[in-house]
Amino acid sequence: MKTLMQQGFSRISTPLTSGISVSTRLSSRGSLTASPGPSSNHAFFRSVSRCFFHFLRSAPLQHDQSQLLTTAMLTDDGNEAKASTASHMASLENPFLATLPAMSESLLMLDRFFATTAPILPFIAKATLITSLRELTSGSCEPGSWTKRALVNIAFAHSCMVVGDIRSDIFFRRSLHCVISETLRGANIRLIQALLLVTSYQQQQQMSVKSWTYHALAVKAAFQLGLHCPSSYKEISPSDAELSKRLWYCLINQDRMLCMCLGRPCLIPSHYICTPRLEDPNSTCRISSIGHDYQTESLLHHKYQTDLYCIVASVLSDMYQHNIEREESLSTWTLLATRLKLFHLFEEWNRKLDPGLELITPQEVSTILSSQRVEDRFRLSLTMHYYRALILLNGPVLTQVLDIAIGSSHTNAEAVPFVEHCLPTLRSDFVALENMHQILSVLSQSEDFLNQNNMWWLCNHASSSVAMHLFCLALLYQVHPNLEVLIGIPAVKIRQVLGECLDNMRLLQRTSVLFRRAREAIHRFTQKLDSVSSVRERNTPSTVVSDIARPFDFDFTQYDLSTTNDLLGQSDLDLLLGDGLYC
Repeated sequence: MKTLMQQGFSRISTPLTSGISVSTRLSSRGSLTASPGPSSNHAFFRSVSRCFFHFLRSAPLQHDQSQLLTTAMLTDDGNEAKASTASHMASLENPFLATLPAMSESLLMLDRFFATTAPILPFIAKATLITSLRELTSGSCEPGSWTKRALVNIAFAHSCMVVGDIRSDIFFRRSLHCVISETLRGANIRLIQALLLVTSYQQQQQMSVKSWTYHALAVKAAFQLGLHCPSSYKEISPSDAELSKRLWYCLINQDRMLCMCLGRPCLIPSHYICTPRLEDPNSTCRISSIGHDYQTESLLHHKYQTDLYCIVASVLSDMYQHNIEREESLSTWTLLATRLKLFHLFEEWNRKLDPGLELITPQEVSTILSSQRVEDRFRLSLTMHYYRALILLNGPVLTQVLDIAIGSSHTNAEAVPFVEHCLPTLRSDFVALENMHQILSVLSQSEDFLNQNNMWWLCNHASSSVAMHLFCLALLYQVHPNLEVLIGIPAVKIRQVLGECLDNMRLLQRTSVLFRRAREAIHRFTQKLDSVSSVRERNTPSTVVSDIARPFDFDFTQYDLSTTNDLLGQSDLDLLLGDGLYC
């Protein structure tokens, strides 16, 4: 007697085309072009689309209206993307330095910066920034002090961005001109601070891929200055050492975040990190000169985020093989064991959180948006990063199950026990997806909160990940309906959350062409999956899938994006602009 699982997987026999490289692909001109690696949303969607293509080849056929949308969807607004990119590049060709705002206005902008952006990135002393501002305004600053001007201008850019002031881009371009001039000359703390704020600004302004370049310059400057050397902190004052250590760990966190989102190897490997870990500000003496710049909650948030991204680094190395894509991938059982070990680390991190910064529940989000408690914004930030890390952790297992379920080189004897052991992971993934979705549903309605807390890029990337994972689960249920009983989550529930998630993506897309294309592609795939489901429901149980007639000219390849470099219609200019699905 076959078990329920064995009945569901009795048809596993058709091998899929595996081993398709994601990191490099042939362009239409025959040259190799870079492409996001395994941990990116691009790579996940490529893998799912390949499985979906093989699923459709054996599925009942219904006239596919979405096929008519393919060309239009992938080319629509292409001129808009090119125009916006060309305009952006032109704005950088002739940068200029202008007079800073009046001192009263400048101080107001810095106050806003230290109330919004700085607590998330606590590596700048307010007194030092004000001193630089006064020197620049009075003209007493020595000639060629580009880094002071760069740091002040990028702080102004962030301050304007959070309130929708259109001058933000002007200040950003001035800062960019300064750091470009300075990075070829040497390195100092202000340069690294400015570069980190430049990359953060770019990520909130739909230029996340481009931010990789300035992040790399920041890493270069940090190594040049010796921030990676523990001994270098002994040669400076305690207050400077404290700020430098925070700066170093903010750079490390950003390195791991970009590695995770863009699918690239970390520029700062874990074995390079020998600096003493950040201490709990509740149990250490605060440095008096900077003690009033940042509240304890801000420093605790920075410490917990650093600890979280230390685990993320292990996920990237152990589950994604450093995003290098070695020819030999992890075995299915090694993958499952590694995922379980890392999951326990995330749970331990959660248990150790300070009671004042514990993760929020989806039901609390609405009240937190209007809350006056300073710690609530940090709780929400940690919660978002935590669920996004869990989704990253579950990704390889999810795609492996889908690959096995639809058809791979694995035998039935291997497949059945592996999938049975993956059921807790699939349940856990849906819980993380649903919680993240519920949080995003509220945040997508509050443009001001996203701007004031530098959370648009985080929400943008998370919503793409959630939609793709939900589609993958929905596809799994279509391949083997028995999973609905085994996992214990109704198929209609998954489909409902997926639909709501696609609506959220529409609210979050802003003017991002590539992000809109991502949403439309997932929506088109979902519509096709729904049409297959409706046909199956109309067929009698005795109908054999392979016996259902289909026209020979039906083009299934439109759903296979695994071998195309032009994923979602991206162009070389889109790569440079760097928005949307790359996030």
